[in-house]
Amino acid sequence: MISEVTRRQYLRAMGIDVWCLRTTEETALAAAPVKEPIRHVQPDSASSPTELFRIEPSRLEAWLAEQCLLKIRAGDVGVNTLGDPDAGVMVLSQCLVRDKLSHQPFSGSSGNLLRAMLKTLALTTSDILIGELDTPHPDGKRLTKHLAGKNVRTILLLVDLPARHSAADLKKLRQRVFMLENPAVKILVSFHPDYLLANPKAKAQAWEDLKLFKKILGEA
Repeated sequence: MISEVTRRQYLRAMGIDVWCLRTTEETALAAAPVKEPIRHVQPDSASSPTELFRIEPSRLEAWLAEQCLLKIRAGDVGVNTLGDPDAGVMVLSQCLVRDKLSHQPFSGSSGNLLRAMLKTLALTTSDILIGELDTPHPDGKRLTKHLAGKNVRTILLLVDLPARHSAADLKKLRQRVFMLENPAVKILVSFHPDYLLANPKAKAQAWEDLKLFKKILGEA
C-alpha cells in the first residue's frame, strides 16, 4: 500500500487537486455514513477474486472497435506495437491522427501524462508494450494473433472519446474487468491522456481506474 505522501505526489503529477480537511471536519466525516459507488468487483480477498466479464476471442476486434467508437469495420482492426516485446502489461489505444503524422504514440503532453499515470503503477514506458489500434498496414496484425505467444496478461485500454461523446459513454465499461481467454488476458478501460487533458475533471475518475488496474496487476 502506498503512503499518503506518495499518493498525493502521484495525484499532483496527474493534475488532480488534493484537498485537506480541517480537523473539525475530519471528526464529522468519520461519523458520517460512507456511500460507496457501485463497483463490479468482489471484496478484496483470496476467496473473492475480481469479477470478470468475458470476451469471446473471435469477437475481440469487434468489441475493441465498439468500445473505442472507431469508424472502421471490425474486420479491419489491427494493432501496431512498440516497447518491450516481453512485457506482461500492454497500454492499448486507438491510433490518433497526430500519432500517425509523428509515428510516435503518446507524444508531447499526452506522453507526459501517460508517464505520470504509469508512475502510479510503479511502471515506466520501458516496462510495457504500447499498442495502437488502426486499419492494418504491413507491420500490423490482429490483436488476438499478436498476443499469441506473448507474455501480456493485462491490458489498459485508453479511449479518447470523440467530441460528440461524454465521459458517461464510458460508464458501462469503466470499473469492470474484461477477460479474454486463450491467451488469458484481463482488460480494463479508462480515459486516453488526450481526453484527460481536454477534460481535467475526468482525472479523478481515471485515478480510480488506475487503482483498480493496480489491484489487477497484483492478482496477475
